[in-house]
Amino acid sequence: MPFAVIPLDPNNIKLSFEKASLPLSDEVLQEGAQWYQSFDPSERAALGSLLEDKIEAVRAVTRNRPPGSTDSEISRLEEP
Repeated sequence: MPFAVIPLDPNNIKLSFEKASLPLSDEVLQEGAQWYQSFDPSERAALGSLLEDKIEAVRAVTRNRPPGSTDSEISRLEEP
C-alpha cells in the first residue's frame, strides 16, 4: 500500500500509517498546509547534524560495495 510523507509533531513523534495512507484525509492535508506555512528552513540544518552519523554509515556501505554489485536503479511501482 502506498504511503505519503506527512508532518510529525516534534514534541510527540509518532508514526501513523493510517494517517499516511493514500488517499490522504482532509485533516492530514490541512495539517500539511499549516506545517508548510510554519516550516523554518533552519530546521533542515539541525536535522542534518542529527543524522550525520547515519548518513556517513550509509555512504561507507555504498562506497565499499564491490563494483557491479548493484545496478543503482530505483525500483518503481507501475503507473496505474
